[in-house]
Amino acid sequence: MNQAGKWAAGAAVLLVAGLSILAAIAAGSPPAGVRAYERTPADLDPALAYHRLTIVCPDSARLAAWYVPAQEGPDSVTAGRHPGVLVLPDDEDTMVDRLALVSALAHRGFSVLTFDHRGRGESSPFVPDPDLLLPLSYLDDAHAGLDALWTRREVDTTRIAVYGHSRGAWLALALAGARPEVRAVVAASVPYDGKKWLAAERRRRPDRPLRLPPRWKRRNDPDRVLRRFNGAVFFIVGDRDSVTTAAEVVRLYDKYPRRKALWVVPEAAHSGSRSPEAMLGNRYYGRIAAFLQRELARKPHRGWPHR
Repeated sequence: MNQAGKWAAGAAVLLVAGLSILAAIAAGSPPAGVRAYERTPADLDPALAYHRLTIVCPDSARLAAWYVPAQEGPDSVTAGRHPGVLVLPDDEDTMVDRLALVSALAHRGFSVLTFDHRGRGESSPFVPDPDLLLPLSYLDDAHAGLDALWTRREVDTTRIAVYGHSRGAWLALALAGARPEVRAVVAASVPYDGKKWLAAERRRRPDRPLRLPPRWKRRNDPDRVLRRFNGAVFFIVGDRDSVTTAAEVVRLYDKYPRRKALWVVPEAAHSGSRSPEAMLGNRYYGRIAAFLQRELARKPHRGWPHR
């Protein structure tokens, strides 16, 4: 089965196997017996209306997810159906750590879905090999998250984007390379390729025998994905980033021949309090939203699946 067929089948599994679960979960209320997150979109000021979902992957893993419909207001993109953004998990965060970004996008007129990988938050138990940079099942989670966003009736499926930072950015581009319905990617602090990322992580953690997934396909590395993706890409990196260096991200930007933007953030590092998001806050969110508003307003790129 080709990739499109595989994920069409996955979508069917999501819709059928997850239907009873989704119907049983009230918006904003955790399932009985499940630990609630310490904060949710409803705890923000102003509070965000949201839906608590369980996404069922083709292998039956269940992912805890939040879907936040676009908030109508002066900064909204449009009334009615709204563009959708899938916000992928970062290295070791949970959805609570993505609340500020999700809120900022929703208040600017985007419908946003985010989830936790298996083994994180309230998703299915999973113990990954600690020496793997990326369990391959995380890419399966990303596909399932995109399927869930695609099926929301409020989402304009002609305008779908994916956001990721670091490992999430690596996954975002791998996802976009396999799913032509993705119109735009925001890739923050994205590795150039697996080997360079592995070398950087080994320098950071010399006590760990880190390695790439044994079945990771080279074609899913960012530098290879850019050869076949036809949408728009926004590259963001800090000029003090020692993990995914500005020089490597600029090389990716130069390599990409289609719609693109580059933002090298002065004094910003890879993560933590010195990440571009932490340092810039609302300015960071506003610039991302402006890029997505501009690019998603264009006609779909060549190869976009009209369905």
